[in-house]
Amino acid sequence: MKKNSYVYIYIYIYYMYNIWFYMFSSLFT
Repeated sequence: MKKNSYVYIYIYIYYMYNIWFYMFSSLFT
């Protein structure tokens, strides 16, 4: 159960990172 929560944290960070990357690249386009 504890391992599963780490997976959710990893997915959340990955998702947020993708949003920031998308926003950042759209600023320079």
